[in-house]
Amino acid sequence: MSLIAKAAGSMLEKALMAPARVASVAPLGRFRLIELQGDGLKGSGWSPGDKLRVKLGDLDLRTYTPILWDDKRGVARLLAWLPGRGPGSAWAKAAKAGQSFYFKGPKESLKLSKAAEGPVVFFGDETAVGAAAALRAMRPDGHAVRFLFELEDPEGATAALSLVGLENAVTIRKGPGQGHLKAIRKQIVEWVGEWAEEGRIFLVGNQESLKELKSALEKKLGDKAKIKTKVYWREGKKGLD
Repeated sequence: MSLIAKAAGSMLEKALMAPARVASVAPLGRFRLIELQGDGLKGSGWSPGDKLRVKLGDLDLRTYTPILWDDKRGVARLLAWLPGRGPGSAWAKAAKAGQSFYFKGPKESLKLSKAAEGPVVFFGDETAVGAAAALRAMRPDGHAVRFLFELEDPEGATAALSLVGLENAVTIRKGPGQGHLKAIRKQIVEWVGEWAEEGRIFLVGNQESLKELKSALEKKLGDKAKIKTKVYWREGKKGLD
């Protein structure tokens, strides 16, 4: 793509976006808790689970699920994971208070409003912690909502999980294959077995893990639970969702 085409594309993107700035950044291991502020964030109509897309370069966007979004104050807060590669990690790692940027959103992505009541199990990985935190803020009723994560470094994620109210989440180290998913499936089935009524299961994050779990859980649970999957990423695909 020529420099002229890139410049034109960048101008068009900005015309369709709103400006904001980084208000604060808290480093949490390989996560960053980033608070955003700006008039463009006011009156958004955000619902928990909706996504926000941040403009990182000429035509480069990355998607995040805010933990909260205050329409009146024009403030949004997100938890960004730093996998160590790509423009998304570079932006979150370098983010500093006062830094300006453009964004799109909010836009519907994961309908957490469906989990406003009743028993819920939420499974995800590092990319899903923000969505899980939004659910936790919406449903502070401890035992009725259970959280389970597959993580590359469970110990390294402790500070981030605790800060966003997920200190009691069950974490399982992600292996090189899918062997760890057996323990995850077993735990989910055990939790669902405790339900006195039909509930919901959210499977969020890596496409391969979600595909394997959904298939296994449907066979094991039947109509005991409504299962919703939301793919945030898959190997070899950049900027998904």
